[in-house]
Amino acid sequence: MPQNSYYLELRTHYLFVPYFSNERRIRVLLPRDYFKNERHYPVLYMHDGQNVFYSREAFAGYSWKVIPLIKQHLELPQMIIVGIDNSAEHRLDEYSPWKTEFQTSDGTGYFGGLGRAYVDWLVDTVKPFIDKKYRTLPQRETTLLAGSSMGGYITAYAGSLYPEIFGNLGVFSSAAWLNQVKFTQFIASHPLLPDNKIYIQTGASENDAGDDEVLAPEKQAQAYIDESLRYYQTLLRTGHPMDNISLNIFAAESHSEFYWAKHFPEFLNFVFNNSWAEIPLL
Repeated sequence: MPQNSYYLELRTHYLFVPYFSNERRIRVLLPRDYFKNERHYPVLYMHDGQNVFYSREAFAGYSWKVIPLIKQHLELPQMIIVGIDNSAEHRLDEYSPWKTEFQTSDGTGYFGGLGRAYVDWLVDTVKPFIDKKYRTLPQRETTLLAGSSMGGYITAYAGSLYPEIFGNLGVFSSAAWLNQVKFTQFIASHPLLPDNKIYIQTGASENDAGDDEVLAPEKQAQAYIDESLRYYQTLLRTGHPMDNISLNIFAAESHSEFYWAKHFPEFLNFVFNNSWAEIPLL
Protein backbone atom coordinates (compact mmCIF):
# COMPACT_ATOMS: atom_id res chain seq x y z
CA MET A 1 0.00 0.00 0.00
CA PRO A 2 1.41 3.45 -0.91
CA GLN A 3 2.48 5.56 2.05
CA ASN A 4 0.00 8.32 1.18
CA SER A 5 -3.09 6.11 0.88
CA TYR A 6 -4.04 6.17 4.55
CA TYR A 7 -7.32 7.65 5.80
CA LEU A 8 -7.59 10.95 7.68
CA GLU A 9 -10.77 11.48 9.67
CA LEU A 10 -12.56 14.80 9.23
CA ARG A 11 -15.13 15.61 11.91
CA THR A 12 -17.79 18.33 11.81
CA HIS A 13 -19.09 20.48 14.67
CA TYR A 14 -21.37 23.51 14.91
CA LEU A 15 -20.57 26.18 17.48
CA PHE A 16 -22.75 29.08 18.55
CA VAL A 17 -21.65 32.58 17.46
CA PRO A 18 -23.08 35.03 20.01
CA TYR A 19 -22.81 38.24 17.99
CA PHE A 20 -24.86 36.68 15.16
CA SER A 21 -26.99 34.36 17.33
CA ASN A 22 -26.42 31.45 14.97
CA GLU A 23 -24.18 28.43 14.59
CA ARG A 24 -20.98 28.15 12.57
CA ARG A 25 -19.51 25.01 11.06
CA ILE A 26 -16.01 24.05 12.05
CA ARG A 27 -14.26 20.91 10.84
CA VAL A 28 -11.47 19.05 12.54
CA LEU A 29 -8.93 16.99 10.62
CA LEU A 30 -7.32 14.43 12.88
CA PRO A 31 -3.77 13.09 12.49
CA ARG A 32 -3.28 9.62 11.01
CA ASP A 33 -2.16 8.10 14.32
CA TYR A 34 -4.74 9.83 16.51
CA PHE A 35 -6.57 6.59 17.37
CA LYS A 36 -3.42 4.50 17.71
CA ASN A 37 -2.01 6.19 20.79
CA GLU A 38 -2.79 8.62 23.59
CA ARG A 39 -0.42 11.41 22.64
CA HIS A 40 -1.44 15.06 22.39
CA TYR A 41 -1.00 17.14 19.25
CA PRO A 42 -0.29 20.71 18.09
CA VAL A 43 -3.31 22.50 16.64
CA LEU A 44 -3.49 24.68 13.52
CA TYR A 45 -6.58 26.91 13.22
CA MET A 46 -7.40 28.11 9.69
CA HIS A 47 -9.88 30.77 8.56
CA ASP A 48 -12.07 30.41 5.45
CA GLY A 49 -12.77 26.78 6.28
CA GLN A 50 -14.68 26.26 3.03
CA ASN A 51 -11.40 26.76 1.17
CA VAL A 52 -9.27 24.44 3.30
CA PHE A 53 -10.24 20.85 2.52
CA TYR A 54 -12.23 20.40 -0.71
CA SER A 55 -12.05 22.31 -3.98
CA ARG A 56 -15.70 21.57 -4.76
CA GLU A 57 -16.80 23.93 -1.99
CA ALA A 58 -13.97 26.49 -2.24
CA PHE A 59 -14.97 30.01 -3.25
CA ALA A 60 -12.64 30.13 -6.28
CA GLY A 61 -12.92 26.43 -7.09
CA TYR A 62 -9.48 25.54 -5.74
CA SER A 63 -8.79 24.72 -2.10
CA TRP A 64 -5.66 24.52 0.04
CA LYS A 65 -5.97 20.74 -0.55
CA VAL A 66 -4.76 20.17 2.99
CA ILE A 67 -5.61 16.46 3.04
CA PRO A 68 -3.56 15.37 0.00
CA LEU A 69 -0.87 17.87 0.92
CA ILE A 70 -0.37 16.24 4.32
CA LYS A 71 -0.32 12.80 2.74
CA GLN A 72 2.33 13.87 0.26
CA HIS A 73 4.56 15.40 2.92
CA LEU A 74 5.14 12.65 5.43
CA GLU A 75 7.96 14.69 6.93
CA LEU A 76 5.45 17.16 8.38
CA PRO A 77 4.44 16.82 12.02
CA GLN A 78 1.18 15.16 12.86
CA MET A 79 -1.22 17.81 14.07
CA ILE A 80 -4.88 18.63 14.41
CA ILE A 81 -6.13 21.07 11.77
CA VAL A 82 -9.29 23.08 12.46
CA GLY A 83 -11.01 24.71 9.49
CA ILE A 84 -13.36 27.48 10.61
CA ASP A 85 -15.96 28.41 8.01
CA ASN A 86 -16.38 32.04 7.12
CA SER A 87 -19.86 33.49 7.40
CA ALA A 88 -20.05 34.17 3.64
CA GLU A 89 -22.31 37.24 3.84
CA HIS A 90 -20.32 38.88 6.67
CA ARG A 91 -16.84 37.57 5.86
CA LEU A 92 -15.39 41.04 5.23
CA ASP A 93 -16.95 42.32 8.44
CA GLU A 94 -15.52 39.53 10.58
CA TYR A 95 -12.07 39.52 9.05
CA SER A 96 -11.56 43.28 9.35
CA PRO A 97 -11.14 44.79 12.85
CA TRP A 98 -11.96 48.31 11.68
CA LYS A 99 -14.53 49.74 9.30
CA THR A 100 -13.26 50.33 5.77
CA GLU A 101 -14.87 52.79 3.40
CA PHE A 102 -15.11 52.23 -0.34
CA GLN A 103 -16.83 53.88 -3.27
CA THR A 104 -19.46 52.21 -5.45
CA SER A 105 -21.61 53.41 -8.32
CA ASP A 106 -24.35 53.99 -5.73
CA GLY A 107 -22.19 55.99 -3.36
CA THR A 108 -20.09 55.16 -0.31
CA GLY A 109 -20.03 51.66 1.16
CA TYR A 110 -18.55 50.20 4.32
CA PHE A 111 -17.43 46.85 5.64
CA GLY A 112 -15.53 45.62 8.67
CA GLY A 113 -15.65 46.25 12.38
CA LEU A 114 -16.42 42.76 13.70
CA GLY A 115 -12.82 41.53 13.77
CA ARG A 116 -12.45 41.85 17.52
CA ALA A 117 -15.72 39.98 18.14
CA TYR A 118 -14.64 37.20 15.77
CA VAL A 119 -11.21 36.80 17.37
CA ASP A 120 -12.75 36.79 20.84
CA TRP A 121 -15.07 33.99 19.66
CA LEU A 122 -12.03 32.00 18.54
CA VAL A 123 -10.41 32.48 21.93
CA ASP A 124 -13.47 32.10 24.15
CA THR A 125 -15.42 29.42 22.26
CA VAL A 126 -13.55 27.63 19.48
CA LYS A 127 -10.20 26.95 21.13
CA PRO A 128 -11.67 25.85 24.49
CA PHE A 129 -14.03 23.48 22.66
CA ILE A 130 -11.16 21.94 20.67
CA ASP A 131 -8.94 21.63 23.73
CA LYS A 132 -11.72 19.89 25.67
CA LYS A 133 -12.92 17.63 22.86
CA TYR A 134 -9.55 16.52 21.48
CA ARG A 135 -6.11 15.65 22.77
CA THR A 136 -4.31 18.91 22.09
CA LEU A 137 -1.14 20.61 23.17
CA PRO A 138 -2.90 23.84 24.16
CA GLN A 139 0.08 26.06 24.93
CA ARG A 140 0.93 28.90 22.56
CA GLU A 141 4.13 27.24 21.31
CA THR A 142 2.01 24.50 19.74
CA THR A 143 -0.96 26.65 18.69
CA LEU A 144 -0.92 27.92 15.10
CA LEU A 145 -3.23 30.34 13.28
CA ALA A 146 -3.21 30.86 9.52
CA GLY A 147 -5.19 32.55 6.79
CA SER A 148 -4.93 34.22 3.42
CA SER A 149 -6.01 37.60 2.05
CA MET A 150 -8.60 38.89 4.55
CA GLY A 151 -7.79 35.74 6.52
CA GLY A 152 -4.16 36.83 6.62
CA TYR A 153 -5.26 40.27 7.82
CA ILE A 154 -7.26 38.85 10.74
CA THR A 155 -4.50 36.32 11.53
CA ALA A 156 -1.95 39.08 12.02
CA TYR A 157 -4.43 41.07 14.11
CA ALA A 158 -5.34 38.08 16.29
CA GLY A 159 -1.69 37.24 16.84
CA SER A 160 -0.98 40.71 18.21
CA LEU A 161 -4.22 40.85 20.20
CA TYR A 162 -3.58 37.47 21.85
CA PRO A 163 0.16 36.71 21.57
CA GLU A 164 -0.07 34.49 24.64
CA ILE A 165 -2.52 32.19 22.83
CA PHE A 166 -1.50 32.16 19.16
CA GLY A 167 2.24 31.55 19.20
CA ASN A 168 2.68 30.86 15.48
CA LEU A 169 1.16 32.82 12.60
CA GLY A 170 0.82 32.06 8.91
CA VAL A 171 0.06 35.39 7.23
CA PHE A 172 -0.53 34.71 3.52
CA SER A 173 -1.18 37.60 1.10
CA SER A 174 -2.47 39.85 3.87
CA ALA A 175 -5.08 42.40 2.86
CA ALA A 176 -4.30 44.62 5.86
CA TRP A 177 -3.49 47.43 3.41
CA LEU A 178 -7.25 48.03 3.40
CA ASN A 179 -6.82 49.84 6.71
CA GLN A 180 -3.08 50.31 6.69
CA VAL A 181 -2.73 53.14 9.20
CA LYS A 182 -4.84 51.62 11.98
CA PHE A 183 -3.39 48.16 11.40
CA THR A 184 0.21 49.36 11.55
CA GLN A 185 -0.47 51.41 14.67
CA PHE A 186 -2.08 48.40 16.31
CA ILE A 187 0.81 46.06 15.50
CA ALA A 188 3.31 48.64 16.73
CA SER A 189 1.49 49.06 20.04
CA HIS A 190 0.86 45.34 20.64
CA PRO A 191 4.23 43.57 20.50
CA LEU A 192 4.37 39.82 20.18
CA LEU A 193 6.17 37.59 22.63
CA PRO A 194 9.82 37.17 21.57
CA ASP A 195 9.56 33.48 20.66
CA ASN A 196 6.33 33.83 18.64
CA LYS A 197 6.92 32.93 14.99
CA ILE A 198 5.45 34.67 11.97
CA TYR A 199 5.56 33.37 8.41
CA ILE A 200 4.71 36.10 5.87
CA GLN A 201 4.02 35.26 2.24
CA THR A 202 2.89 37.25 -0.76
CA GLY A 203 3.21 37.08 -4.52
CA ALA A 204 4.62 39.76 -6.77
CA SER A 205 1.58 39.47 -9.07
CA GLU A 206 -1.24 39.69 -6.52
CA ASN A 207 -4.58 40.71 -8.00
CA ASP A 208 -8.03 40.01 -6.59
CA ALA A 209 -11.24 41.01 -8.36
CA GLY A 210 -12.85 41.42 -4.96
CA ASP A 211 -10.54 44.38 -4.32
CA ASP A 212 -11.53 46.27 -7.46
CA GLU A 213 -14.07 48.48 -5.69
CA VAL A 214 -11.43 49.54 -3.19
CA LEU A 215 -8.28 49.78 -5.31
CA ALA A 216 -7.57 49.88 -9.04
CA PRO A 217 -6.40 46.46 -10.34
CA GLU A 218 -3.06 47.81 -11.57
CA LYS A 219 -2.22 48.97 -8.02
CA GLN A 220 -3.15 45.82 -6.14
CA ALA A 221 0.06 43.82 -6.57
CA GLN A 222 2.14 46.65 -5.14
CA ALA A 223 -0.33 47.11 -2.26
CA TYR A 224 0.13 43.49 -1.18
CA ILE A 225 3.92 43.68 -1.45
CA ASP A 226 4.05 46.97 0.46
CA GLU A 227 1.80 45.57 3.18
CA SER A 228 4.00 42.51 3.71
CA LEU A 229 7.10 44.67 3.92
CA ARG A 230 5.40 47.16 6.22
CA TYR A 231 4.19 44.40 8.54
CA TYR A 232 7.67 42.87 8.64
CA GLN A 233 9.32 46.22 9.38
CA THR A 234 6.76 47.07 12.06
CA LEU A 235 7.41 43.77 13.83
CA LEU A 236 11.13 44.49 13.77
CA ARG A 237 10.56 47.96 15.20
CA THR A 238 8.73 46.43 18.15
CA GLY A 239 11.93 44.49 18.86
CA HIS A 240 10.76 41.13 17.55
CA PRO A 241 13.73 38.88 16.73
CA MET A 242 14.46 38.67 13.02
CA ASP A 243 15.07 34.93 13.29
CA ASN A 244 11.42 34.44 14.30
CA ILE A 245 10.04 36.16 11.21
CA SER A 246 10.10 34.61 7.76
CA LEU A 247 9.36 37.11 4.97
CA ASN A 248 8.72 35.63 1.53
CA ILE A 249 7.83 37.52 -1.66
CA PHE A 250 7.60 35.25 -4.68
CA ALA A 251 7.97 36.42 -8.26
CA ALA A 252 5.07 35.77 -10.67
CA GLU A 253 2.81 34.31 -7.96
CA SER A 254 -0.75 35.57 -7.70
CA HIS A 255 -3.66 35.73 -5.27
CA SER A 256 -4.65 32.06 -5.17
CA GLU A 257 -5.03 29.01 -2.95
CA PHE A 258 -2.75 27.26 -5.43
CA TYR A 259 0.21 29.32 -4.24
CA TRP A 260 -0.82 29.46 -0.60
CA ALA A 261 -1.01 25.66 -0.55
CA LYS A 262 2.36 25.47 -2.30
CA HIS A 263 4.01 27.30 0.60
CA PHE A 264 2.00 25.64 3.37
CA PRO A 265 4.78 23.10 4.16
CA GLU A 266 7.32 25.94 4.31
CA PHE A 267 5.19 27.64 6.93
CA LEU A 268 5.09 24.49 9.07
CA ASN A 269 8.81 23.86 8.60
CA PHE A 270 9.55 27.38 9.78
CA VAL A 271 7.32 27.08 12.83
CA PHE A 272 8.83 23.82 14.03
CA ASN A 273 12.35 24.17 12.60
CA ASN A 274 12.02 20.65 11.20
CA SER A 275 12.36 19.44 14.80
CA TRP A 276 9.27 17.26 15.01
CA ALA A 277 10.86 15.04 17.65
CA GLU A 278 11.08 18.04 19.97
CA ILE A 279 7.30 18.50 20.08
CA PRO A 280 6.43 17.62 23.69
CA LEU A 281 4.28 14.58 24.37
CA LEU A 282 1.66 14.47 27.09
